[in-house]
Amino acid sequence: MQLNARRIVPTPAARADLALQGIEATGFPQRQFRQQVSAEYERHAQIVKATGIKAEPAG
Repeated sequence: MQLNARRIVPTPAARADLALQGIEATGFPQRQFRQQVSAEYERHAQIVKATGIKAEPAG
């Protein structure tokens, strides 16, 4: 996962904390972010369809 670090995570300590969680804080254009999210959505949709995963109501 990548985030726009300068706008969302302005402190080095916060970026280090994210890095410990496997999140790479970087910056890139909004269009690239939208493409990445769309590709991830498609990839996960294929997995859900192939495995027959169904959502359960929260209760």
